[in-house]
Amino acid sequence: MRSSTVSRRHGVATLVGLALVVGVLVPAPGWSQEDQPSQTETLEESAEVPDGPPDGFVPGVDDVPQAGEEILGHTPFTRSWRKTDGSIGFESFVHQRFFESAEGVWREVDPTLVVSADSLVGRALPDGSPRLATTVDADVDAVRLGEPLREVSVRYPGVVAATDAVVDEVADVARYPDAYGPGASLVLDLSAAGWKDSVELDEQATLSGYDVRLTVPVGTTAHEPAGGGIEVTDPTGKRLLAYGAGAVAFDSATPSAESPVVVTLVKQTPTAVVVRVQADQAWLQAPERVFPVTIDPIGNYDWRLTGGSECSTSPSTFTPCDTYGNSDAPNGALWQQTELRIGSPGGQEAGQPAGTNNRTRTFVKFPTDNYGTGSHIYTVKSGMISLYAYEAGSTTTYTDHLYEMMSSPTSATTWNNQPSWGDHEASVAVGGLGYRQWYPTPLVNRWFRGTQTNHGVGIQTCCDERSTARFKKFHSNQAWGVTNTTSSRQPRMYVQYYNYPSNPGTPAVTAGSGSVTATWTASSDNGGGTIEYEVQVRSGSTCQTPREVRTAGA
Repeated sequence: MRSSTVSRRHGVATLVGLALVVGVLVPAPGWSQEDQPSQTETLEESAEVPDGPPDGFVPGVDDVPQAGEEILGHTPFTRSWRKTDGSIGFESFVHQRFFESAEGVWREVDPTLVVSADSLVGRALPDGSPRLATTVDADVDAVRLGEPLREVSVRYPGVVAATDAVVDEVADVARYPDAYGPGASLVLDLSAAGWKDSVELDEQATLSGYDVRLTVPVGTTAHEPAGGGIEVTDPTGKRLLAYGAGAVAFDSATPSAESPVVVTLVKQTPTAVVVRVQADQAWLQAPERVFPVTIDPIGNYDWRLTGGSECSTSPSTFTPCDTYGNSDAPNGALWQQTELRIGSPGGQEAGQPAGTNNRTRTFVKFPTDNYGTGSHIYTVKSGMISLYAYEAGSTTTYTDHLYEMMSSPTSATTWNNQPSWGDHEASVAVGGLGYRQWYPTPLVNRWFRGTQTNHGVGIQTCCDERSTARFKKFHSNQAWGVTNTTSSRQPRMYVQYYNYPSNPGTPAVTAGSGSVTATWTASSDNGGGTIEYEVQVRSGSTCQTPREVRTAGA
């Protein structure tokens, strides 16, 4: 374990006739580290005491802004605020949580569906709200996304008749029955990262593919990336949206049968992109097919005005990512899944052969790009990483471990090329479903103070990774607005830290008869305790008074 000792003593020096010296001493926190088991060693469950929150810390209360606390800043993935004790609260997400509206106001991205006053399905916020039309028609925008100069709208030219949406506010989807003719329905839903369209086919449907028309800003360029689907980039090369990568068709058998769907760029004009979504006709008509069948591409609108996309192949310090590795699919990149996993699903999972007992591990990297450089960070009081388990192999309490990673997860991360593991940093022991909250405060302190690069964390269950009882599924960032609409259940990091106090003002010295009066502007506390000033009067190099410790600016 790591521990720290801190000291807060500040000041400045000046010469005005008689010299007043206000000494300022703030030693950097010193860290001591005991031997830690490496990732390759077995961690016995009884040998590791699960970490808990700091004394007095209440998750769900102390880690969110309270009424009257000042919001200090946002990025698309992070938010910081000044807490009542002067410290800074900071939260970070893997998915984009915030966007800046055209008016310069930061808002939360919320994919929850409601019917707004302008008859669009989607939350009733100006400009930046994702929205779906209540009626889909070949000549009407079905989806609207974005901000001025980055607006994108989506139409479905093959729709045969205007069809009203049937809105499922629980599942957060809008369904347009028979939009493509009898037995072929269009389904639209929103996520924090964009939108998703799918077509549901029953036995009488004849459709095997459809076109999507995207209205895009002038100056954008569409192309077909190596990973499939299409991408649209702005004039600076930043991604505006991606559509169709990893598209599949699946039927209703148990387990379901799947077939790849081909997504191609058909046409591009200065303001529009036409994309073709095509399923395999022979696969659809196979006698073993079980209906309904779903054709299922996904569209991701990139709200960010700067920076790259999640799980980049070339991550920076601030690139977020969550993914997992599966030993049963050792070369599969799973970053676009709606879940993260640890342990083994074994034969419990549909489609998994009994007795497989494969192993899974989770990798999460949170961006840390809203607190500035590490030079002003005094110390981190607490760091919490939270995931939500929505499926578990048992209600028995088992320990799950968190490690620092020595390289970052990417969109290409698999079981076989998983990032390098570092030291064990935290443990949690909770049974069944619900939140798992680890407190790797020393690791987060090193990230924030700039003494260690943030490569994220790795999570695995303790002791026996092939145990189906220890298996868990957590919501990933891709679940937001799809399988999860509770924002606190998304992967999240919370940090509480103290800045150094500001420098005191230059002392003003007044010499009297046998006395000296000195005043100075006190430092801003910034939380963390009492600021002390060392004061001494000198005449030239001769000390006239001993050093005194004062706690006020005079």
